[in-house]
Amino acid sequence: MRPQGALVETDVLSLSEDASGAAWKRLEEPMPVWVWLQFRSFEHRIAAEAMSVTPDAVEVRWDWEGQRQRAVVWPAAVKHRVARRAK
Repeated sequence: MRPQGALVETDVLSLSEDASGAAWKRLEEPMPVWVWLQFRSFEHRIAAEAMSVTPDAVEVRWDWEGQRQRAVVWPAAVKHRVARRAK
């Protein structure tokens, strides 16, 4: 079953449950990532957080205009990024 939460769906195309494969593993801490998101007519790379993973998919979340957004994407769309810590 896909991870659930009080997140708002967007016009971002998200993988189906069939495509996401095996059981989800929740990460202990959100992992800062760069992710390529597929919209209906374009792609866009954003800073996000990986929340859960399977061997075939990654659940990512980000904030947009004050609302929490989420999508499930292929692992190849996700790259680790270093989070900058406040001084």
